[in-house]
Amino acid sequence: MSQTEPLPRDCEFSQRAFSATADLITLCMFLATATFARPDKKDQLPTPEKMQLTVAGIQNDAVWWLQETAIRIYRPSATEFVHALHKVLLMEQLDQYYKLDNWPPENDRMQFMRLASEVPLQQHILLRVMMIGLSKEHPLPPPDALELADQLVKRAANIPPNDKMPMLMVDKMEIFDLVFNLCAYHHPENIDLPVGYTPPTLAITNLYWKGWGLLLVLCAHNPNTVGEEGWDNYPTLRTLMEMCITNHFVFPPIPDELQRLSVEKEAILQFETHLAAASTKMEITEQSSLLLSQLMSMDVKGDARRPSPVVLEQLMALNTSLRLGHLLCRSRQPDFLLGIIQHQGPSQSMPWLADLVHSSDASLSHLPVQCLCEFLLSSTARQQQKYQQLLSHLQSILSEAAQDPNIVCEILDYFLRRLSAARNREQAIAGLKLVLGCGEEEVEEGREDGSWLLKQLPLLPHFPEARHQIVQALRGACLVESDPILVVSYLSFLANHSSTDITEMTDLVVDMATLIVERSTIINAIIPSQDEPNAGLDAFLSMFHSYLVKAREPEREAYTWSESQDQILVTWPTGEQCTLFILVVHAMVIILTMGPQCVTLSAEYQQLLDIWFPLNKENLPKAFLVDTSEEALLIPDWLKLRMIRSRVPRLVNAALTDLEPQQLILFIQSFGIPVASMSKLLETLDQAVIADEMAVAEAVQDKAYMIQLVEVQHRRGAVGGQIFARILGVQDPIRPSDSDVTAISPVDISTEVRPPDLPPPIQLTETTVTSVVEQLFLMSEDSTDRLLSREIFLTLQKTLSSELSKCTKSKETPRILKVLVIFLMRRTSLDRNLVKAVVSRPNIACPLFRLLTAVSRPDLLPMMLLIARVVLAEAVRAPRAKPLVGILKSFIQKHENRDLSLMRATAASENPEKMLGETALSRLEATGRVLLESQSLRVHGTQNLVQALSTLLQTSDNR
Repeated sequence: MSQTEPLPRDCEFSQRAFSATADLITLCMFLATATFARPDKKDQLPTPEKMQLTVAGIQNDAVWWLQETAIRIYRPSATEFVHALHKVLLMEQLDQYYKLDNWPPENDRMQFMRLASEVPLQQHILLRVMMIGLSKEHPLPPPDALELADQLVKRAANIPPNDKMPMLMVDKMEIFDLVFNLCAYHHPENIDLPVGYTPPTLAITNLYWKGWGLLLVLCAHNPNTVGEEGWDNYPTLRTLMEMCITNHFVFPPIPDELQRLSVEKEAILQFETHLAAASTKMEITEQSSLLLSQLMSMDVKGDARRPSPVVLEQLMALNTSLRLGHLLCRSRQPDFLLGIIQHQGPSQSMPWLADLVHSSDASLSHLPVQCLCEFLLSSTARQQQKYQQLLSHLQSILSEAAQDPNIVCEILDYFLRRLSAARNREQAIAGLKLVLGCGEEEVEEGREDGSWLLKQLPLLPHFPEARHQIVQALRGACLVESDPILVVSYLSFLANHSSTDITEMTDLVVDMATLIVERSTIINAIIPSQDEPNAGLDAFLSMFHSYLVKAREPEREAYTWSESQDQILVTWPTGEQCTLFILVVHAMVIILTMGPQCVTLSAEYQQLLDIWFPLNKENLPKAFLVDTSEEALLIPDWLKLRMIRSRVPRLVNAALTDLEPQQLILFIQSFGIPVASMSKLLETLDQAVIADEMAVAEAVQDKAYMIQLVEVQHRRGAVGGQIFARILGVQDPIRPSDSDVTAISPVDISTEVRPPDLPPPIQLTETTVTSVVEQLFLMSEDSTDRLLSREIFLTLQKTLSSELSKCTKSKETPRILKVLVIFLMRRTSLDRNLVKAVVSRPNIACPLFRLLTAVSRPDLLPMMLLIARVVLAEAVRAPRAKPLVGILKSFIQKHENRDLSLMRATAASENPEKMLGETALSRLEATGRVLLESQSLRVHGTQNLVQALSTLLQTSDNR
């Protein structure tokens, strides 16, 4: 091996010298193992690691010799070179190592071979074998080099693990480029491609997947080097690693996979066409192509590629035999297993974790706690033998002060993050109860008293370290949880354990404000009554009061202007100032509208009320936009309306101050306003008439409706509004109707007295329902109208629900429902603008038509089908109206008539009124539907049918 000068070309012994040198190298390796193969009891055996390093070193030197000097000195043939390379790496058949001198002896040959083979695969050997395959000077083709490297890697991976010395250590990232260069396809050099054409980067398919398999084994044995590189930068390799960890060899769906495969196929066919044009002149098609089945695009850092079923089976066998998934799971830096759990998210089930925990050894410490927590949540966990062992392990981590606080935080975080997930929140709570030591019976019964959160969680030794992340998790949970009892528990915890840091307090109250302002349904469930103290409201009040006191502290830093559009600078004449999110201000006002009777923290409530609405109006706060420093509107109209509906006189007075006539007219049309507040509103409206009669008159659009509205309020017991009624054209004073309604005297709401209980909500009448529906769809999109329309629609929904329930109990059609259907049929048939308005507001139209399409009365169904078809014709052209289209189509399809004989009898009718009038009530639905579907409507239009149906219904009413 020390020979450096090339031998003469005519040297007849060069080939024999080359072969003999390779034989001597293998004999040296066997001699190094002789002490262990045939141990002498008298001799002290050296450590096996020393022997293994000696053999590995001999192999490394031999491969270097073959790469650097042997090919130049001996000039062996390709066959001899490849044979020598395999021989020094002990990859030849056993008979190749003793055929000359019959040594080692027959009884010891297998032992010698095993000991010499079970040695570490040095990184340099692997890299040199690949570089020999890429070199044009060495007679080892790239496919053979990749195959040899693959065999070497798998042999080393099969060696029993040794804690003292790794058997397969690789840390050079160039291994990736070498593997993929061995997979690359290179067209013949004697073929010239067209000028300007750039051939695609292609790989030989079977080599490509063999290369991924080789890298997968290297990643499993070297997770913190090539493993991390493959996980972060090679999507295909990452997917293969995930499949090994989960032992689930089903490739995930790939976006646009078919499109990319089509582009790849076209590129390969074009490439082969250019090759054929320069050689065989053969026409290349998908059927005649030779390369299409053998090549594929090679974008190793692009989107993951789907392996064939055969390759997946090979990978599955490789994972089983080499325990690749087990090795990858044990890695903590990086933590591949934790990455998969976090990537799949809290809403996905992970049954593979149960198998992973079950197949682990006695100790659970090598698995991440997130894995153990997920196993605890799995539906099959309690059937596993390790369930109780795992539960005790987690409970001891949480309850022992000597445990690492970081691990405690990881366990809690795993469950707490799932409290804000879309699904499986109940599972997360059950898991928390278990690890906190709640009894199995309590967990199974699902009792929700909040004790696990309010009592047991704060008792943990490491609760101070975990408090911040618990608060963050519960803030998020409040924004998605729909169980009122749970939300109240979360709020109580946040109020008791929130930080005094102003930044954390700001984040907390912003989330709480979002909950109050945007989740009105859950707030109504949390605070069902305004007559008694409420724990949830107490928690809100405590958090907002503490925050506002902290924010107004004089020693805080002076405010600096910013570009934020969500924040305002609030200043008080007394000198205090603070920067607040406008949503937080609105939430605090909403809390105040609940009234002092709903809270036990009376002092905090009164202080908050005095800050925002002082008795001395000169001390009212002012708000300024932080991005422009202009004065901002602190209380918008929708919030003023809520203040008017409250039972707090000071809020009512504040809301009615400095209102424009248009605002007063809008507010008076709102529902749910107490009688005392309505009296004050009518009185304010009278004062507005005295101040500017013309402006008030111009603000009224429908005088008849407004007169009815004032009459209704007077029937409820409200007073005032006589001056306003006079400009509406009412000559006589408005008096209550004949029904004996006791008028309620005006209440002086300037003093802090509690007004009487709210009366029942106003019910729509036959005369007002049509104007209310029209108003719903024709209101403007500003915030005030949006709030008013919501209130109006809620009342309409309640009324229609009540009417529909009557349909099932009474033979007669309810009057309000009939009036509304007739109105919609007439207007939608004649007024295209109203149809467009309905379609443009799917948030109102969808729930309204869900109610209306529940109509099954024979006298109303034909009209509803006509309305549905007219609205559907417009809705199909509006992208926002897809939900409405689905509702209407479902309704129409449900009531489609297949009665062809009736169709033929009515198709040519030009007098729908006569036909409907002669039809029995039991057949009215079928006849009306046929008329709707008949060709005659396309000829004569719908106007006659609309008039006929209206006349028929009105006649039936008169009867």
